[in-house]
Amino acid sequence: MISSPEVKLMKQLLENKAIYALIILSFILFLLTRSSVFSILSVLLVVLLLIGESVVGIAEHGVKKEILEIGLAILAALLIWFGSGFLLSTPAPLNAIVSCSMLPNLERGDLVILQGGEPKGTDIYLDSFDYTNVSVLVEGVGELDTNISLSQYCGYFPDTITCKTYFLAPEKITEKYGPLEFKHGWCTVQARGFSGQIPCVKSVVADGKEYPYALSGDTIVYSTLPTDLFSRASGPKEIIHRVVYKVHADGRTYYLTKGDNNDRFDIQFENSPAVPQRISGKVIFRIPYLGYFKLFLFGYFEDPAGCDRYFTER
Repeated sequence: MISSPEVKLMKQLLENKAIYALIILSFILFLLTRSSVFSILSVLLVVLLLIGESVVGIAEHGVKKEILEIGLAILAALLIWFGSGFLLSTPAPLNAIVSCSMLPNLERGDLVILQGGEPKGTDIYLDSFDYTNVSVLVEGVGELDTNISLSQYCGYFPDTITCKTYFLAPEKITEKYGPLEFKHGWCTVQARGFSGQIPCVKSVVADGKEYPYALSGDTIVYSTLPTDLFSRASGPKEIIHRVVYKVHADGRTYYLTKGDNNDRFDIQFENSPAVPQRISGKVIFRIPYLGYFKLFLFGYFEDPAGCDRYFTER
């Protein structure tokens, strides 16, 4: 039996759907304004909804029955999760897009469905692949053994001729990771209604053969290593990027991944190449907006850097 005015009020709110309307309204306002105020409000309203349903359920049916219903709901969710994982051959069939690194093909807040299996990408065959041996070749100047990525080097030494050349004439820069040569050039981006150009990777050369950059590979979810740049701020995480090249060397396969909205490959951000053991699956379908539930749940209330621009020509 309902025993208090507060419970009666909560039941009325649930029955007339007012709280559902407020949740939808606050989420729409977030999409329109991208303000964290409305994203936090959406989460608070959802929490209020869940608490309200539990309170009303306990008042009407008792604690035991409410706990039983919650347990059954959790069990059903787990069965769906593991059942989907079994059917799709992946330990994690669902994931959410956190950043804007895959614009415009995947957007922040998309819920993606994953499938196991070998991802597609342009195949490159090498005898060996020592990606820790890094150097930069500047046309007309010579080769510099940096032992770190060009992006990190220019963060330390922005006034060197190498970095000045990269920012003014990127087509004269070749970044070498062992036998692979990353060729740079200009890419066109759209930002805040205006078009501009920024330096970016245009192709990769291996054993004298050039492999142009393309978007034909599969998008995968892979976990980073603790030593990777993507892990240094908050520990190892899952990255959702596209496989552009599959390097076959030393009896192993290395996936060279890149965000569609990034100017360079993940390996050029001081990350190790993805390998099969660290891949959760490849994206086969996306559902817009549903991924925001996970983002808000883990505190990702504001859009990160890079959401105000995307590449229009690579």
